[in-house]
Amino acid sequence: MNTTFELVKSARYYLEGKKDDFARIFSLSLNDLYFQTYFITTDPNKIVDQVLELYARVVRETAVLESPDHIAEWLNKVVTENNGIFIETQRAEQLKAEERGELVPPQVPIEFLSGAEMDDAEFTVVLENALCKLPEIHRATALAFYYNDMSTEVICECLQTDPGTLKTRLAYIEKSVTRDIHNYCKERGYKIKAVDARRILIALSELQKGYVFPDPNGLYRLLLTKVKIY
Repeated sequence: MNTTFELVKSARYYLEGKKDDFARIFSLSLNDLYFQTYFITTDPNKIVDQVLELYARVVRETAVLESPDHIAEWLNKVVTENNGIFIETQRAEQLKAEERGELVPPQVPIEFLSGAEMDDAEFTVVLENALCKLPEIHRATALAFYYNDMSTEVICECLQTDPGTLKTRLAYIEKSVTRDIHNYCKERGYKIKAVDARRILIALSELQKGYVFPDPNGLYRLLLTKVKIY
């Protein structure tokens, strides 16, 4: 999630005691945090409870926010921590496989492919599909590193990992999506297009546009029954 003037302004008013402005923070951030949660958990039967608990945590912990200017970074950190907890409790087998050295970056063929140039829109869709196929620990890492531009230190803190493991995860992400792009190009006679951090950010940003929470007003009413805002 990126910082916006409206989000910072609403956070400033809320921290000054104007509680009505939390509704504005909720409205401005909901679809992005919904995306960052659902992209990892992928369970339609639990997503409402997961997003509800996320915002309940935001309400309870807003006091730790040092400046309204950092509201977006702080919300990104909260959702990344929640994703880390989900992986630790619900996808522990992936963490164990990682510890055993089983989740190593795949080999990518080194070959030159000549042919037509794949247009950027098609490339982005193929990259989106490749990102969606990644294991949850790598999808969470991709969101934190490429989408939210979080530092290595903060990512390691949120996802309870270390710099070496994080480096391996990033290599896994980039080589996995590169392999999928390579195979797609080879099947269709395209030239190979390189995958880089900017391309991954674009693909994740395009994915986010498709995540619109279906009943924001209903969710906010539920939130008001769970925590005291006013």
